[in-house]
Amino acid sequence: MDPITNPSAEQEQQEYEINSNPELQRTEGNPTVAKEMMWHTKIYKTLATAGDFLCYIWYYDHDYDPLRTSTGSKRIHIVPSEEKLEDAIDINRYFNCYSNLTPDGAIYVNPIIRRNGTKFQSNKDLKDCVKYMSGVAGHYGADPSKIVATDIIDGNKIYEMSYDVSASTVFSDVSNETLDNLVTNQSVQSGSVSKDYSTAYSSGAISMSGLDYYFQGGYSLGGYYRGSGIADITQNSHVPSSGTISFNDLRGSTYRVTANANGNWAHAQARYELFNNTEWTSGINKVINANGNFGSNNTSDPALRINSGGSGKIDINVSNANGGGGGGVAPAIRGHAGSKGVGGGQVGDGGGAKGSNGGAGGLGIHAASPVNIPAGHFNSRIAAGGGGGGGGGKGGTGGGGGNNGGYKCSGWFCHSQYRWCHGNGGAGGGGGIGGGGGRGNGYYWDPGGGWWVDSHHSGQGSGGGGAAGANGNSRAGGTGGTGGTGGNGGGHGSGGNNGNNGQTGNNGGGDRAGCGYHSSGQAGKAGTDGGGGGGAGTKSSTSGSGSFNLT
Repeated sequence: MDPITNPSAEQEQQEYEINSNPELQRTEGNPTVAKEMMWHTKIYKTLATAGDFLCYIWYYDHDYDPLRTSTGSKRIHIVPSEEKLEDAIDINRYFNCYSNLTPDGAIYVNPIIRRNGTKFQSNKDLKDCVKYMSGVAGHYGADPSKIVATDIIDGNKIYEMSYDVSASTVFSDVSNETLDNLVTNQSVQSGSVSKDYSTAYSSGAISMSGLDYYFQGGYSLGGYYRGSGIADITQNSHVPSSGTISFNDLRGSTYRVTANANGNWAHAQARYELFNNTEWTSGINKVINANGNFGSNNTSDPALRINSGGSGKIDINVSNANGGGGGGVAPAIRGHAGSKGVGGGQVGDGGGAKGSNGGAGGLGIHAASPVNIPAGHFNSRIAAGGGGGGGGGKGGTGGGGGNNGGYKCSGWFCHSQYRWCHGNGGAGGGGGIGGGGGRGNGYYWDPGGGWWVDSHHSGQGSGGGGAAGANGNSRAGGTGGTGGTGGNGGGHGSGGNNGNNGQTGNNGGGDRAGCGYHSSGQAGKAGTDGGGGGGAGTKSSTSGSGSFNLT
């Protein structure tokens, strides 16, 4: 196959999927099992006054059969927007979240809708898309009774949708989930946790001073009932919770639990993934050894969350001093990379052909319970995500060309002259589109490779160059200005750079005999503004009783 010299966003996404996921790569030894991510552009609604409404359907090649009419088992995930969603990370998220959560998988549908100030679940365009997908669900191996829609501008709320053929009615109910929760629930991406339970007095003499040292229950046996001085966890089930108690009842009691978090984690929650609820809320001492890489699937969630309700002493050791993710030396716990701004003139720009702003970087760690952490680990092994670079502005339109003309004689002997003009000056060329901004520094998850990608180490931090302006379309029209270069993404905890403004279009050519210029004027127009860089993420934050005690 010949290389694609000017790939579309869809082609680039397909290439990204295949290159990053071994399961998608066909080989001589695996020619049929491998999957290939595909897309369709479909017209789901036609209005004489507004034209065709498109939806973009993402699926795996082996799932599609245009002749299939039977009901499949896959879920249909609809994510409507006013402009096509093209960010590779977002597409992976919307497509793969249900594929990973349900054994049957899912297809992802991005319909273009008009919000029109109506409630999401009442939007007529969305309902028409639900109706359309109900009719073609079988082609994709999907079940029309398993349709959900995510409102990305209202907290990623998920609505369960269904179409009643007999009544020709679409129903919708908001579920108790948000897209972020679904992603959070699979926070252990390729990570694993092992626990060590430290016990006291498995043998030897027991003293009250020793018990107080390990369990802080005082100098009376009555302070060491299970649920009092001794934590009420499964490992301590042998300790009485009331009644008669003796020293011998306390042998082998657990005074500390250590969670060793290995591998790659997304928005790891200490209360639920590293410990369990009982351990977390009990007074037992807890230690977290962060041995792997910690990131997040979005900028709304921290890489590591120390949940509320934590009781007892909680210590964190960021043991991984080389959290490279995709290579290189980097903090092991860091916020999500800020999204890159869109260049002016491209779909999703800032409006009026301006570059859009880069996204803010994500949060590194959040504490809603008090924790202790070595100062060196906090300072060098935890970082906020960097802000994305702003998109470059579109170049200005070139100036109009000069009109042609000359002088003609008046009378028989040319004693006088008059000016004779042709209005044939050409329009200036359009300005070039602005370059996209660079992605902020931080992690994002590669679901195929099974690791975190360091966005800057992998070469995604630099802003793209703007395209050259077009030549004037006829006589002497000026060339349009070059689009502005996108801003570079910011480093850890730094804001992204602003996108550069588009260059001014070139002036049109001169006129003849003072005949003037094309109606647009001779002067090239100024380029549009570049987008602003995304703000820096925050390394740490607290809520409730949360605090960081640096040791």
